[in-house]
Amino acid sequence: MGRYRGKDPDRSDSVGRSKSYASSILGGSQITLRAQMATEARLPNPNETCDKDDSLSIEAYRRGFSRCLVLRNTSHTSKYSEQFRDALHAYFDSYGLLNHPKLPGWWSDHLGARVAHAFNSFLPWCQELSVNLEGAKVLEVGCGTGSSTVALAAHAAYVLACDIHLPSLEAARIRLLEDGFANKVKFLLIGTDLAELLALTEKFDVVVLYGVAEHMLPNEREKLFSAAWAVLEQNGKLVLYETPNRLWPKDRHTTGLIGWSLLPPNWALRYGRWRGAFEEQTDLVRMYRLGYGMTYSEVLSLLRRCDARYAIRYKYIRGPFYQRALVKLLVGMLGVPRWGFSENFNLIIEKI
Repeated sequence: MGRYRGKDPDRSDSVGRSKSYASSILGGSQITLRAQMATEARLPNPNETCDKDDSLSIEAYRRGFSRCLVLRNTSHTSKYSEQFRDALHAYFDSYGLLNHPKLPGWWSDHLGARVAHAFNSFLPWCQELSVNLEGAKVLEVGCGTGSSTVALAAHAAYVLACDIHLPSLEAARIRLLEDGFANKVKFLLIGTDLAELLALTEKFDVVVLYGVAEHMLPNEREKLFSAAWAVLEQNGKLVLYETPNRLWPKDRHTTGLIGWSLLPPNWALRYGRWRGAFEEQTDLVRMYRLGYGMTYSEVLSLLRRCDARYAIRYKYIRGPFYQRALVKLLVGMLGVPRWGFSENFNLIIEKI
């Protein structure tokens, strides 16, 4: 785990090393996934979230977690309803993806693997970096079909889940209803101008940006950070998770190309077209929507524009020797935080 104080961009410290929670839960065959779930998945103790006498809440908690499995059991309670599957179908149809060759994998992800990742990777990472979700008020921006919302609702007292995409919200609403957490979650449809977020007056203990900032235009990112910081309680936590770092040599999010993310936007668009990663009609807006990451300087710039006082926590992942040596050299030469050279930005930003 590392800690980085705001207002001092030249300082960064690593105060511990530990194994990555980014487990292999998302890869491999379905048989492998089932074996991994049996051996690695750990259901958090529901008694820590629910009252001991609240058997219905505990059962809902267990039922929500059981849906991590991509391979369903034969029992009816382990399956999502046809209503949810229809909503998921409408979600993919709205993006024109029903005939895409990767649809079966994406379908399985939304049915189970993403929920598994949220429970088995995201939540333990939050807990390790001192994000207390128990009984918290949480704002989740970019909730999608509710895969991470389920995990948040299993712990939080209240979750306000927002998205700009109505079919996503409809699928998320049905998912949370079937998983038994609908009473904890309120959904909010927002526009790309984020006016609804900027108009919020209630305060939150935790604001979650789970794989969302990379899909926004630069001006939208500025509004997002401004709105998130404004509604965050003192000592509250802004969670930036799985946002690709543009300084990482190979883009694994959008194009799979080496060096693509290092390029300025216009050059990145041209290079992506040339290599066949984008269609010829793809423009800059579409490229950003598909996913164009951030740099550490952009993250710090957005926080400065909020006039924020903050402390950044991160988890140091011990990589190969050559990678550690290169990062150490760059940190020493450029005076930037160690997290500035991670593959993804997984940061806890505490408001102080």
